[in-house]
Amino acid sequence: MISVLALLILLASYWLIFSNLRAVLRDTYDVAVTAAVKFASPDRALSNLALSALWCLIFWLTFM
Repeated sequence: MISVLALLILLASYWLIFSNLRAVLRDTYDVAVTAAVKFASPDRALSNLALSALWCLIFWLTFM
């Protein structure tokens, strides 16, 4: 019964995403562009580099 409920929730989620795919893609694009612009700002370059290195270290340690 739980598997059927989980499958129904998954299918409903897919339906909601695919029915609004254009809006989802537009929002994803806007977020990616905004993040890229903020990431490329010269006054925060060192802190962004350190944060990126931290995330890489976390993922690397997770999969070891």
